[in-house]
Amino acid sequence: MELITQILKEVLSPAILLVALAFIVRKVFERALDRDIVQFRSELEKTLFEHQTRFSLLHQRRGEVSSEVYRLLVNACDRLDALVHIMQPSGQDLLGKKEATLAAVDEFRRYSREHMIFLTQDIVQRIENVQSSMDEVLAAFIVGQPGESYQRDSTGLWEKAWGKVNTDLPPLKWQLEHSLRSVLYPQTEQSLPSN
Repeated sequence: MELITQILKEVLSPAILLVALAFIVRKVFERALDRDIVQFRSELEKTLFEHQTRFSLLHQRRGEVSSEVYRLLVNACDRLDALVHIMQPSGQDLLGKKEATLAAVDEFRRYSREHMIFLTQDIVQRIENVQSSMDEVLAAFIVGQPGESYQRDSTGLWEKAWGKVNTDLPPLKWQLEHSLRSVLYPQTEQSLPSN
């Protein structure tokens, strides 16, 4: 029996010591690993916060640009409509209306071009379509009404400009409006009108 006790002491003592040492080493590694994980998690959360902030600011800026593009679009369309409307009160300053309309269209064009980086390619294309249509309307109207006051139009270009404002421009404006809304409200589904 003494022999068995002696063998157990000889075998179990180092084994118990090894188990205890392994347990201690394991706990030390776990603590070091936990510390590394906590540090990594902290860095990850910091990076996530930075990206969320950057994305939020970008989305906010895109919203501001979209809002301003729409404001300038509405102003230019209203001025264009008022300029080329077939029913004009007598005694109006045509030259002043032309200048105001050209200034509004130019401001829409300039702002859109300067802030294009914040807009999607789809929106940029739609803006270009609207601007092209506005240019056609203005060209037709200015050739049809070259003077400083409204005159009878024998060329038919004034009527053509008025027709474009009423038929060509509204769908282009609506498509651009729809695209701008999709920037502000990406989750909502909006359908284009069927023609």
